[in-house]
Amino acid sequence: MEFKMVKQDIWIFTGSEFNANAILILNNDEAVLVDGLASRADAIELREIISKTFKTKVTYIISTHYFSDHMAAFSLFPESKIIAHKNYLHTFTSELFRSEEERARFVEPSIVFDSCLQLKWGIYLLNIFHNPGHTLSTVAIDIEAADLIITGDHVFGNLAYLCYSTPEMIREALNRIHMTKRSIVITGHNGIASMDKINDGLGYLERLERYVKEARVHNSEQLILNIKIEDCVKPKVNITEPERIFHQRNLQLIIDKGLFSK
Repeated sequence: MEFKMVKQDIWIFTGSEFNANAILILNNDEAVLVDGLASRADAIELREIISKTFKTKVTYIISTHYFSDHMAAFSLFPESKIIAHKNYLHTFTSELFRSEEERARFVEPSIVFDSCLQLKWGIYLLNIFHNPGHTLSTVAIDIEAADLIITGDHVFGNLAYLCYSTPEMIREALNRIHMTKRSIVITGHNGIASMDKINDGLGYLERLERYVKEARVHNSEQLILNIKIEDCVKPKVNITEPERIFHQRNLQLIIDKGLFSK
């Protein structure tokens, strides 16, 4: 488990499973936890660090979206109130579970909201707003005083994943994030980023759409399946194996769902 301070009273934890992020926002002897990591082992370690190193109580948990790779710690803080968008159940039941352990991570939220919710917490005002894109229930947490926004999974590495939504919804969500102009961006995985990561997602969608439309001129599904991830991400970036897998899934989804057809 890696953890570091992002800003005063704001800490990020990155677990070993899927490099999932969780964020701790302190207020004296209480804390808000955003998301809950991707494995039981990571979640238990997170609980130990919060209890023994920070010596604080988690009063609220904010879920950016109800996918199991961000929910492993939810049940480990039974006294915490969980905040989620009202469409949380749509997101949870739409996921393809990898194990029964992940299915068992479900904990019903205590507080649900529709469009936005504000929480004054210590020196910060947390502006929690509905930002559907990756899923219908995804929310973002904008913290203006920290020049920071927590976004969820609209971007994964150097690309956007189309499985649970549409390119149009993801693009709109990324543009809403971009409009905040925050210097620090924390997505669902891989530690601290910047607004460049949001630009990476937008650039991927733009290039992918262009290549798909060129393939459709020739009425060829095979040409779509042959679109290389290297041609869709910015030049000279390291591409991980999960990114290659997600890109290939995107190509099949584009065919199956008729995406980028207009």
